[in-house]
Amino acid sequence: MKRKTKPWLITNLRFAYYFLGVVYLALGAVMLGLEVLSLALGESPWGFLLGAGVGLSLGWWFRSLGDPRHEPGRAEALLSIALIWLLVPLLGAIPFWVAGGMNYLDAVFEAMSGFTTTGATVLADFEQFGYSLFFWRSLMQWFGGVGILVLVVALLAHLAVAGRQLFITESTGIQKEPFTPRLRTAALSILKVYATLTLAAALCYWIAGVPAFEAICNALTTLPAAGFSPNPRSFETYSPLAQWFGTLFMFLGGAGFVLQYRLFFTRDPRPLLRDVELRVYTLRSYAVG
Repeated sequence: MKRKTKPWLITNLRFAYYFLGVVYLALGAVMLGLEVLSLALGESPWGFLLGAGVGLSLGWWFRSLGDPRHEPGRAEALLSIALIWLLVPLLGAIPFWVAGGMNYLDAVFEAMSGFTTTGATVLADFEQFGYSLFFWRSLMQWFGGVGILVLVVALLAHLAVAGRQLFITESTGIQKEPFTPRLRTAALSILKVYATLTLAAALCYWIAGVPAFEAICNALTTLPAAGFSPNPRSFETYSPLAQWFGTLFMFLGGAGFVLQYRLFFTRDPRPLLRDVELRVYTLRSYAVG
């Protein structure tokens, strides 16, 4: 009797499916939390509720198709990254479509622009979004700025070996670091710096007179140098001090997070001073500014 074999798309993309499933489950859980926030604010929860349902159900299905023990080759790593960046905005667009009054195509454009930190928007009437939707809009750019794959590898220890190829393919400036084999350590160090700078940016904006909610949303989009703001005129209406803070944190967001980790958390400035890429980046930023 001839043995049945699984289709090629199942057997050869097991890690891609697993990783996509984990990302969808995580985004579904985030949307579930934002549904609670929207209810507390008296806003429509249906967009986040539908998004959470789709994310959690599809995430469970994709995860069941995959296998975290399957080590992806370079081709599968590239395909996995492409799947993440193509399919995640389709899920992220649901709240804009259902609760934000956008047609689905515009909602996908907004979500794609958010997750890829492009910053282009089709939102013309800022009154049609509530606080929860603006927060989700900024949070998408924050996720995209740190890299969804970096975020997931940092949180899931068992992906440290199987996710090596994806992590290196997705992340810039990691290959030359001595702790590259310890991927979760590298990912956590990046996440610590990214989160610390985000909190510092929010505090600085608030000190500079930016309203608290706008300070948080703008901080989430400053580090990825993305540009979404809940204020239709963005930084034009803020004080010069807030604008200088924005420039500073965008500069830090473009510098190497691993090098900054060594400066902030190990207090060793030598790798920072010796890094040629950082010196060129600093001189280039100064020349452009």
